Amino acid sequence: MNWVAGDADGRFADRRAGRSATRRALGGPAAIWALHAGGKRGGQLSDRSSTAVLPADRSSTAVLPADRSSTAVLPADEDADGMRAAVLTGGRLVVRDMRQPVPGPGQLLLRVRLAGVCATDLAAPAAGIPDGTVLGHELVGDVVDVGPGVAAGGLLGIGRRVVALPVQSCGACVACLGGDPVHCPMARIVGTGPGATGAFAELTVVSRHAALPVPEAVPDEVAVLAEPLAAALRAVRRAGVGTADRVLVLGAGAIGLGAAAWARAVGARDVVVSDPLPMRRSLALGCGASAAIDPSPGGTAVAYRALGRKRPTVVVDCSGAEEALCGGIDLLGRGGRLVVAHLHTEPVRLGLRSAHFKELTVTFSAWYEVDDFARTLEALSSGSLPVAGVVTDVIALDELPDAFVSLRRPTSQGKVAVDPRR
Repeated sequence: MNWVAGDADGRFADRRAGRSATRRALGGPAAIWALHAGGKRGGQLSDRSSTAVLPADRSSTAVLPADRSSTAVLPADEDADGMRAAVLTGGRLVVRDMRQPVPGPGQLLLRVRLAGVCATDLAAPAAGIPDGTVLGHELVGDVVDVGPGVAAGGLLGIGRRVVALPVQSCGACVACLGGDPVHCPMARIVGTGPGATGAFAELTVVSRHAALPVPEAVPDEVAVLAEPLAAALRAVRRAGVGTADRVLVLGAGAIGLGAAAWARAVGARDVVVSDPLPMRRSLALGCGASAAIDPSPGGTAVAYRALGRKRPTVVVDCSGAEEALCGGIDLLGRGGRLVVAHLHTEPVRLGLRSAHFKELTVTFSAWYEVDDFARTLEALSSGSLPVAGVVTDVIALDELPDAFVSLRRPTSQGKVAVDPRR
């Protein structure tokens, strides 16, 4: 796992200089990709994120496309080009024909190759995502059309295979120009409402400045993991993982597996993954974990202590489970770091007395930036992240409604991806 070149302990550099250059270039993702692919490395894996300060005068901020863009969720008719999509209806997914999206200014129309099914998608009905939504935010696809103001050629031109941050944003504010479109004041997260069609469809629309070309060496079944792997990278980066660390990852979903792979890639001395499902523990070992434990008999802390290892210095919570989170806090030693990378949808009761006296550092990780995607693609292209087996099932769009129900229960599957072309 030596894709990071530079200093002796093999950690990432904080590339603020590269971010500043990106802001000045105004060259979109092609310029961003060039900067990330060729940037100097070295230093510690650190959180380089910064808070975007929006200009007081927003008169120069680009306006997102009007209702004629990718936002419509309408039945197909004889006068419009149609497509098939899995549409949230009454808490279930229904595959039906609908009008295909039209790229607005600064947007790309993609024909979806693969779309990953995420726990966030499965929780959409309970989270209040409205009917009429086309879910799906993990994708790889081909550019088949471009919106006004977008060149049809180049790295992100028609015919190119790309991945993208699942966000439609203005492309002109401080956040967008800094490679952080998720925090654009006009951002719409793809697959979370009828206003931004997701990837469980034959076609979808993404912002050009949030898209990146996929290297030829990266197959679709790996490229579709770019989004959860970028989320995992951000979590590991926020934890400041380095070669002196012993890392415990709670939960072996796609982000947890990615966290294990990234921790190993930056040289962590020990990486243990905890998950109750045997298949996922096996995947964790394949992703670089030095051990995988079953927390179900007596809890996370008991299972970890049975290994006879020293306390972890870093815990990455990707489980969403209260017991696992509390067990991770119990296991951390003085000065340990905890990063919560999974959304806990229910209230969590934590015994903070121990955390207080151990002076733990607790942080949260929810998003990613363009740079996280660029680093992920670079690592995947070089083979530094051993995640080729994470996608265990590829299904057709017509199979998705049944899978949407069955995947809500624990299964022996890894990542399930949808191929709308089937």
